[in-house]
Formats: sequence, C-alpha cells, structure tokens
Amino acid sequence: MGYTPGLWWAEGHYIAARVPGGRPHGEIIATFGPTADSPRGEIPDEANARIAAAAPEMLRACKMALTDLEPYEWIDLVDVEESSGYAVKATVDKLRAAISKAERGDT
Repeated sequence: MGYTPGLWWAEGHYIAARVPGGRPHGEIIATFGPTADSPRGEIPDEANARIAAAAPEMLRACKMALTDLEPYEWIDLVDVEESSGYAVKATVDKLRAAISKAERGDT
C-alpha cells in the first residue's frame, strides 16, 4: 500500500493532506500523541508531526539527489570515521537505504 500522495502539512499534532474526493481543507491522515515515557508537560508530538508532514518532500528530494549522484557513485575517496573527502558512494548507499525504507519498509 502506498502513502497518501500530495502536499502534507502539520496542524498541531495532526498531519493533514488533500485527498481526492475529500474535504477542500484537507483530511487528517495521521496523529501523534504523547508516549507513556514522555516527561510531564513535554510532548514532542507537534515536532514529530512537522517532520512527518515533510516526509513526501524529503522522499522526492532524496530521489532527486540519488539521480544526480549515481553517475559518480564510484567516487569513494573518504575516511568515513574522519568525515573527510568525498563520500559519494557512502551517500548514494544511504540515499538508497532511506528510499527503500520509505517505500518498502526495509530496515
């Protein structure tokens, strides 16, 4: 099953999107609430909703970056531990993993 296409936005701890045939102001497609171990008075649900609402745009950006970087994937002049050099291969691998996780639920 795919995700809800289109623009998502956060409204408090809700995520809304315009759904074909739905309300003109959008439909709630997800909610975030406090967890059992959330400190009293500190509920990260609004921040979680904002980052989740950006997910479709981040996925598109990852796909664009992957398309741009794949031709240079052979460049791996990097010491990942030292964070120096050109980590094109490592970046391409991370982009592929993130896209796979978003689209197929791979971990």
